[in-house]
Amino acid sequence: MVYRAFYYSHGCGRENISFLLTISKESREKWFNGILENSIYARIHISQYGEVKTFSGHGLKIRNFKAKTLTEIINKINKAE
Repeated sequence: MVYRAFYYSHGCGRENISFLLTISKESREKWFNGILENSIYARIHISQYGEVKTFSGHGLKIRNFKAKTLTEIINKINKAE
């Protein structure tokens, strides 16, 4: 992945932290009109329970899944086409 942004959220209290990840296969300079949504990208939500859900994206095939380790999540995202 060329572009990535990472955020965390604890909207339901400190014990319920989740992560929001934005990734793109193209560099920012290649985005049409400089807009992320014009690139090959995905926005992903990762819950504290290992549930990974893609809630927005174009061109990257990442299905929703449940993982036991962070390494498993990283490997699946890196294999996305």
